[in-house]
Amino acid sequence: EYPCHSPAEKRWFRLRVTRLSLHRLMGCVVAHEDITMEKMAEEALREVERKLRESLEREQVLARTDGLTNLINRRHFLELAEHECAVARRYGLPLAMVLFDVDGFKAVNDSLGHQAGDEILKEVARRAGEELRSADVLARYGGEEFIVLAPETAAGMAAVVAERIRRRIAGKGIDTTTGSATVTISAGVGEIQSNTDTVEDLVRRADRALYDAKGMGRNRTVIHDVSGCATARYQGATTAPASSPGVP
Repeated sequence: EYPCHSPAEKRWFRLRVTRLSLHRLMGCVVAHEDITMEKMAEEALREVERKLRESLEREQVLARTDGLTNLINRRHFLELAEHECAVARRYGLPLAMVLFDVDGFKAVNDSLGHQAGDEILKEVARRAGEELRSADVLARYGGEEFIVLAPETAAGMAAVVAERIRRRIAGKGIDTTTGSATVTISAGVGEIQSNTDTVEDLVRRADRALYDAKGMGRNRTVIHDVSGCATARYQGATTAPASSPGVP
């Protein structure tokens, strides 16, 4: 098969060569068959298949992605966490999780509006993502909550990552279309403690540590204690900075 396009149209042909023997004479018959319609139909089918494949890929991305922040969503994060947790249990590897949220986010929405709140969440996601290591996974967990999975990482090192994120977000105000806000986060860190731990156990420990961080005054990172106590230690336990009007 070969193309033989003219300036006015596309054309394809199929070349057939058949051996011919007649009265001691050897030769061949060469035939050129016009297969333009066949090739155009094939091209149209390939184009339909390409568009369908792209559409399916877009749907898969949308199913895994948070529409506001472009981070992976909670569902896909938990799928990844299940895999990493199974690996950690099988090989006895450390695994940590960081759960953090924006302090006083409701007051931000009340004072600056929901659009500003969305802009703040996008900026928090961007700054947090820039402080992660290559193996870390960041997702929007829901509302103003974000979550980080830290494979092959103990709680102490995960807290270092959380502190980098906390300092980066608190270090500079966030400008929005309706005003500027000083934003801080509180973070809780949990880690795998036995070969029977589940993802739910990790999330529960990180959530308990986050709750304690809020109770200690916000704008800090708290590590869940492996002994089962509320907290083991915390980093960055500074008092929360002055907030924008209406932001506690």
